[in-house]
Amino acid sequence: MKALRFGIGFDAFIAEENGDSQQTPGDQNRLNITLTSQYVTYTAPRRKVSFFAGAGPLVKFGRDKRKTNTPGGLQTDTQTNIGAGVSGVLGVEWFALDAISLTAEYAPQLTFDRFSTEVVREGDVGDVILQDVERTGFKLSSSLVRFGVSVYF
Repeated sequence: MKALRFGIGFDAFIAEENGDSQQTPGDQNRLNITLTSQYVTYTAPRRKVSFFAGAGPLVKFGRDKRKTNTPGGLQTDTQTNIGAGVSGVLGVEWFALDAISLTAEYAPQLTFDRFSTEVVREGDVGDVILQDVERTGFKLSSSLVRFGVSVYF
């Protein structure tokens, strides 16, 4: 048996920090989105236990922005990540009932990423770019083993 799977991963973080130090904390926000699709093959469909494997394309975007009050003025650090690659999946599915199964899967990813970092300080005399760096490269990553429940109808 073969199947197509589509997924979206989403991670967001928004915080306002308060404190009293040489660098007074400011605020931070982060957003990461990953879109995947996979073509999956099952080794023993319609059996109590079936192993599966698959692969497909993925695209991702991430942005992390932090503002900090420094003695020299407001400093903004922005990191952006754009990537594309392939995602894989290896797993096992156990049918507890005819229409309900438990799954465990491992999902590695290989992506080509473009990272950019920009640090800007806003001062009395205008904005000063302290850092503007761009890196590209391959990244091999994996998730922890994921567990799930599937309901078929």
